[in-house]
Amino acid sequence: MQVSDLSPKTSYISSRGKKIPRYLYHMTSKKNYESMLKDGFIKTGHDAYLDSNLDGIFMFDLKNFIKRWCTTGIVIDNLAITLAKALFIRLSMVTSDIVVLKIPTQKLSLEKLRCRTQDTSAKVGEKHIIDGDTAKNQKHYTRKKQPIEYIFQQPIPISNVEIAGGAKIESLMDGDSDFRSKDIDTSQILKEVFNGKPEEKVVKLMSKKPLKFREIPLL
Repeated sequence: MQVSDLSPKTSYISSRGKKIPRYLYHMTSKKNYESMLKDGFIKTGHDAYLDSNLDGIFMFDLKNFIKRWCTTGIVIDNLAITLAKALFIRLSMVTSDIVVLKIPTQKLSLEKLRCRTQDTSAKVGEKHIIDGDTAKNQKHYTRKKQPIEYIFQQPIPISNVEIAGGAKIESLMDGDSDFRSKDIDTSQILKEVFNGKPEEKVVKLMSKKPLKFREIPLL
């Protein structure tokens, strides 16, 4: 299995001009993180979308996550579920302890980084939702206020990564087995994850003004 090529010939991501976020974040379980420490790198995994051809490490930009993932979602039985809440629900089904990893993009090869919108109503073509687009085009999704996910298509050395924080999801939700009624407070989880960290300032944006929910259709 290959790891990220750090040779001088590789075209790296530059955060100058804000074309690519300076840092990307990856959520995983505490157990998986401990395995990464033993292996020496973050392994790639297949996309949750069954029709997708993507294998990689799935990440997000924190500002985009708060502005878009926390405001965009679906409605089931008159209950609004944001993309952020859906992510935490999915994680809660496999773990109660989550770890958020902070990955500097300057150490990633631009050729191996893709991005895609999570908004299924976006008029950008199905492949941009399923198989993604080159990260060079992330500005188009940012301009259209889309929730963006990034996918790096090679393992990343754990030495290039730091822990941004963690949280115990189990303590922040009720015990109902029906995911639609799980009382997951996205804001509270993010505050716990980034408590005392520089990212805490970004999270506080969530409480400064009401976030307007935007519904998107199911795939």
